[in-house]
Amino acid sequence: MASHPIIHYKSDTGNGGCGREITLPGETPFLEVLATAYSEEAKLAVKTSGGGRWYLKGLRDSKITYDEIKVKLEANLREGKHSSRDSFLINYTR
Repeated sequence: MASHPIIHYKSDTGNGGCGREITLPGETPFLEVLATAYSEEAKLAVKTSGGGRWYLKGLRDSKITYDEIKVKLEANLREGKHSSRDSFLINYTR
């Protein structure tokens, strides 16, 4: 599996705005989530609270950029939105 820098946030981008999403069961192991994210070039993996599902957002074919997702995450973090969710922002640039 390739190595890409990942930033963890206790927030989310919210619903919509990141294009098509892939949903995985909540019990999917983190390394499997990352492998799927890498294969789809998903920029964001989100685990919802309470044992909820995984959502992969900002896929290869989406128009939203890494920086746009980062701005949304950081704004929502400052505002305390979606604080029960774990998001992992993945950077594919070298």
